[in-house]
Amino acid sequence: MKTSVALVECREYDQSLVDASLKKAFDLLDGINKFIKPGQKVLLKINLLSGKEPEKAVTTHPTIVRGMINLVKEAGATSIIGDSPASEGNNNYEKYIKILTTAGIKQVADETGIQILHFNSSRIDVTNPDAHAFKKFTITGELSKVDVIINLPKLKTHGLALLTGSLKNLFGCIPGLLKGQLHMRVPHRQEFSQMIVDLYTLIKPRIVINIMDGVVGMDGNGPGSGNPRKIGAIIAGVDGVAVDSVACQIVSRSPYSLTTCKLAEEQGRGIANPENIEILGEKVEKFLIKDFRVLESDVSTSPLFRFIIKTFRSRTTAKPVVKPKKCTKCNTCVENCPANAITLGRNGAVIDYNPCIRCYCCQEVCPDGAITLKKGMLYGLLAKG
Repeated sequence: MKTSVALVECREYDQSLVDASLKKAFDLLDGINKFIKPGQKVLLKINLLSGKEPEKAVTTHPTIVRGMINLVKEAGATSIIGDSPASEGNNNYEKYIKILTTAGIKQVADETGIQILHFNSSRIDVTNPDAHAFKKFTITGELSKVDVIINLPKLKTHGLALLTGSLKNLFGCIPGLLKGQLHMRVPHRQEFSQMIVDLYTLIKPRIVINIMDGVVGMDGNGPGSGNPRKIGAIIAGVDGVAVDSVACQIVSRSPYSLTTCKLAEEQGRGIANPENIEILGEKVEKFLIKDFRVLESDVSTSPLFRFIIKTFRSRTTAKPVVKPKKCTKCNTCVENCPANAITLGRNGAVIDYNPCIRCYCCQEVCPDGAITLKKGMLYGLLAKG
C-alpha cells in the first residue's frame, strides 16, 4: 500500500509566494475540489500553542492561514479557525483572543471575516471503539460546527513527542486543562504517543488533508522557545503519518524515531515507511537539514530500556530546569503543571522533582523560554548502549 505527499518549495512568508505554493501542493494532489465541496464549513485547525509573534516560529504562520482561507473560498466553502492553546488555561476567552492577536491570526480573521471557534468553551465525551488503547476521549464540542477539517501543523521539536506535526497538532482538540489530566495518565513518550495515535484515529475521518508549515520551523528548545530554522517547504498529504514521515526525513531523522509514526504504521493508521510514500514535487534532499537539533527525553522504547527508565527515571530521562534570570514569575507553568509540582519562589519558578512526571508541559508553555530540558546522568550511557 502506498500514499502520496506533496512537497513544495516556499522560501519565505510573502503572501503571493505562499498562495502559489499552497495552490501547487493541491494541484499535485489533484486540486482542492477533490477535498472541499461547495457549501461546506471547513475548520482550519491551526497550531497556536501560545501568544508569540509569527517570526518566533511557534504557531502556524498567518500567511499560511490566509492562503488557505482564499483557497477554501475559491472552492465555494467557508473557513473557520480554531484551537485550544495550552497557555490559555481553562476557558479564558480573553486570553485566547490575545494569543490569536499576538500570533497574527486574529487580524487575518478580521480582514477575511471568518469565524473563530473557541475550543475551550464546550466539550463532549466520545467513544473510540477502533482505538488501540484509549477508547474514550473528551474533546471540544466545537468540532460539531464544521463539516471537514484541514489540519495545519507547524514543523517543530517537542520535548516529549520528539517532533510536533500532523498527529500531535490534534492534541489541541482536547479542551483546556484536560490536556494536563491526560499527561498525568501518559507521562512517558511511548504511552503519550499511543494516546496521540488513538486521538488521530478518532478525528482522522473528518480530516481531508494535512498541510504542514515548514517554511520556517523550529529546532532546539521547542515547541515554544526554540530556534527558528529556515526550511523552505510546505508538506501536504491526506495521510498525516506520511506527512510527518517526510518531515522527519527533512530534519535527518528516521520516521521510526518519531514514536507516533512508528505506532501508527504498526496499527494500520497510516504509512511511515519512505519506500511506500510517493513524494510529488520537490525532492527531500533539496530541504535536508543535517544539524537540526531535537530534544531527546527518553533514550529508548524497547521493553528493557523502558524498565530501566521506569526504575531510574530521574537519572535516565531529561528533567525540566528553570533559568531564574529568564523567569518573569508569570505563573503559566504553575497553572499548567498537571502534577502540581511547581511553585513560585523568590527567584522564580521552583520545580519539585518528586511529584514531577517529566511531561514537559512547563517547558512547552513557558512564554519566556525560562525552562529547558537537562538530560539525566545515565542518559548518555544508555543511549550508547
